[in-house]
Amino acid sequence: MDLDGDRTRIAVILVGVGGASSELADSLAEVVIGVVASTVENAELVGREEVQVGLGQIEDRSVECISSNACIGRLGVELRVDEAIAGTVNQRGDGWVFNLNRIHIRSGATVGRIYEEVDGDLGDVAAALSRAVPSLYAPQRATLRLTVSSSSGSIPSVLFLDGVEIGAVDGSRTVTDLPLGRHDVVVRADGFTTFSREVDLQEDQELFVSLSPVSVVDDTSRATEARADGGRTVHPMLYVGGGALVIGATVSAVFGARSSRAIGDVNTRAEALAEQSDRERDARIANIGLAAVGVSAGMVLVGALLTRRANRGRQTEIAVSPTGVLLTVRR
Repeated sequence: MDLDGDRTRIAVILVGVGGASSELADSLAEVVIGVVASTVENAELVGREEVQVGLGQIEDRSVECISSNACIGRLGVELRVDEAIAGTVNQRGDGWVFNLNRIHIRSGATVGRIYEEVDGDLGDVAAALSRAVPSLYAPQRATLRLTVSSSSGSIPSVLFLDGVEIGAVDGSRTVTDLPLGRHDVVVRADGFTTFSREVDLQEDQELFVSLSPVSVVDDTSRATEARADGGRTVHPMLYVGGGALVIGATVSAVFGARSSRAIGDVNTRAEALAEQSDRERDARIANIGLAAVGVSAGMVLVGALLTRRANRGRQTEIAVSPTGVLLTVRR
């Protein structure tokens, strides 16, 4: 978000904790501001004093602000800030520790972070900050560690990430240098059910996968994973509902026509009553067929929704006719 056309407003809050005074933190904040100004094109830096005035903060509540989503939100409202760089500096004996987070105001997401321990004096800390701050704007990466097992222990499997085969997983596997965001994780093993999940990777994450042998999955569960057209999922309710829809429509049409036929020549009252009884029976069967059509149409709709859900990212089209149901799934 850029609230001022072509400029990005950035607030810098650096708080001294432990042995680091607020005056020292202010001096180091100026170092951060200078590095950010030279790193980010068209950046407009909001100084610490303006931040304090805008939020009405008092010094001893600044640490609370850094860790509070509500306070970061106030930064965006009060100062029209696009992002904030917030953190602490601490002096521990002869060493220093600083921790900075780059926070996107609109989403509330932490899009960059640095943590470093420094030995030396204040000049060494300033130099370390100057080297580290640009990494807040480097593309963020994370690590995904996958552990695959079954009721019988670890099993050999194959990992697919975002549709690309990563390779074999012998119990566990670690994938490094992944961009932050959503990733499709699929694990396949011969004789076992397939695992598929979308993972929102915002930091290093460990994922535990337990696969079930195909032999212990009941027929109903296996039916829900009926596959067609190169592994694309078609929910069985769609097939059942489509078949029942065709049968119900056929029964309703045939017996509806029979119930509407003209009464032929009859010679006795008994024959007339029998003819009338047959017409009423045919009408009842036609009505049952119509009811089956309604139920079947509902099954087709539910099956279509489940199929669409199982084929996210693909275009699903369904056409129903008296001769059957046509399902088309396109990537």
